[in-house]
Amino acid sequence: MPDPERTWRAAVRVTKALPQLEELAAARAEARRVVEGLDEEIEVAVEHLRVDGASWVQIGRALGISRQGARQRFGGASGTHGTRQIPSDPHSFDR
Repeated sequence: MPDPERTWRAAVRVTKALPQLEELAAARAEARRVVEGLDEEIEVAVEHLRVDGASWVQIGRALGISRQGARQRFGGASGTHGTRQIPSDPHSFDR
């Protein structure tokens, strides 16, 4: 037969721990939003740097990754090795 006091204490611990879990989940969600925003800013910065003539080696070094890693992550499906042309609308970069 279960010990009623032990069951009650476990229920109290759960009741106290659930708000902490909710706070952690909310903090994680906010952190993810921040990281996603930073990722978008990095993508835009890389696009602008490529337009301005920065090499994949330079971009990779700035990001702490290899040239190949930078090109694979940010080079797009076109697989171009050179710089991109400046679009007529500066906000129309591909993602």
